[in-house]
Amino acid sequence: MVHQCKECGHHKLFRNEGTFVAHYKCENCGYVHQVNFFELQAEKISLMQENVESILYALIAVLTPFLLGHNQILTGTIVNTMLVLAALNLKTYKILPIMILPSIATLSIGLLFGSLTPYLVWMILPIWAGNFLLVYVIKTLYLHLKKNKWMTAIVASIMKAAFLFLVAMILVLTQGMPAVFLTAMGGMQLITALLGAFVAFGIQHGKHIFKP
Repeated sequence: MVHQCKECGHHKLFRNEGTFVAHYKCENCGYVHQVNFFELQAEKISLMQENVESILYALIAVLTPFLLGHNQILTGTIVNTMLVLAALNLKTYKILPIMILPSIATLSIGLLFGSLTPYLVWMILPIWAGNFLLVYVIKTLYLHLKKNKWMTAIVASIMKAAFLFLVAMILVLTQGMPAVFLTAMGGMQLITALLGAFVAFGIQHGKHIFKP
């Protein structure tokens, strides 16, 4: 969110909110400020730190299904924690590996859902979309609109879980996907998204406290 014009310092701006980009036009000098939500970060960090965090989040998100695949709550919480941290600290394409790779890892090892894992193929794209939705809501509400972080965490988690549950419900009703996925893609997604978001915001707060 832009509060004053960086060109003339004027405080009256005309705001035009888009889906991914907001424009703020200064009523005094006419300068247009463009805000890309996916470029926003909780705090400015160096390119090296951003790259290191990007690699770290991706590694943890990918390795977790291999190490803890049988425990959906723990696995989901850790992966969602990495997603939220990525939303807070990374820009644009650097978030993509954290959105995409964990579900591929889960599918490749066939652990999380056991004999039902092949059905996860149907959910791969919706899971990616759900992860994108989680990141988008955090970027938009918390980083752009400056809403309360806990409210943001709850809204983002509910939206992700509701979307995945709806997709799973459609597949169960129309394609014969086992009903167990309604739990895995509904309540379980809500729990792990909430836990992951709360842990991530806690880590982010700790980073700020212990920052040299």
